[in-house]
Amino acid sequence: EREALEQWTAIASDTQAFKGVYEHAIESSNPTEARNIRNMLAWFETFDTMEWDRARSYMRADYIQHAAVIQTGRDELIDLLECCWPPGSGNTGSPAVMNMTHGTYRIIADGDYVAAQRVRMMGPPGQERPTMGLDIIRFDDRGQSAEHWDLFTPGIFETASGRQVYDDAAEFSEPQLTNDATESFNKSLVYDFLNTAFGKKEYRRAAVEYLGDAYYQHNPNVPDGADAFVDFFESGALSIVYDVHLMLAQNDMVAVYATQWHKPADADDWALMAALDLFRVRNSKIVEHWDFIGPVTPPENFVHINGDF
Repeated sequence: EREALEQWTAIASDTQAFKGVYEHAIESSNPTEARNIRNMLAWFETFDTMEWDRARSYMRADYIQHAAVIQTGRDELIDLLECCWPPGSGNTGSPAVMNMTHGTYRIIADGDYVAAQRVRMMGPPGQERPTMGLDIIRFDDRGQSAEHWDLFTPGIFETASGRQVYDDAAEFSEPQLTNDATESFNKSLVYDFLNTAFGKKEYRRAAVEYLGDAYYQHNPNVPDGADAFVDFFESGALSIVYDVHLMLAQNDMVAVYATQWHKPADADDWALMAALDLFRVRNSKIVEHWDFIGPVTPPENFVHINGDF
């Protein structure tokens, strides 16, 4: 575990490691999407530099927050950040209440929305632990952050496939540029896959029609391959029902933000979950999958009225 923690820390700390991902996303975006990506990255940068007035410049005053424990509003978020990371804190200044390093691994821009797959090391000084997941930001017509959703789960050190939860299968490490028509098709294909598999429970048909010959998994529990997908869900190990709230697509990637109802084989009741799935589509087939899943926050635990979705 120590070696894994060191690896997570290195990834979260290396802000330049995935610069090519940013440049590729910007290159393949329309001007509005490119501006939104740049503003998102600049906004994230202010968390490292602790330039809170600069952070404000990238946000609407009426910024809407969906994270359960953070008050909605621009000033409310900045006040919290200033409390946890006071100016001058860090390696050479006064001690911070919380430490956070973060790396953005993947970006999907679609219209007013930008989704960023991220790795974070976060916690009180000396007690930092890895988390992984996505931030989703909706931008207004001036390029300011208007609304924010996120879902982060504890870092996973091992998966059934043996690969990391954040990386790319080597076969698909080179990015692929597409166009709006292909991105729209990819969203429809992913939606049809989810409906066939988890709406109609036709797992084998879903695998045959929508999954590629090579299907790479980053889920902790499901191995690689279409057959492994079918075997896992046909076994009844876990039943899932989807309710999709948001789908974003850029190039060969599709992001899905959804409510899921989960019922493991040994459970009596269904559990309500929030889920962010990422799918890679190549040649009209789904070839790679990542997911980040956590319980839906009960209404009484929110400090605002916006909810998870």
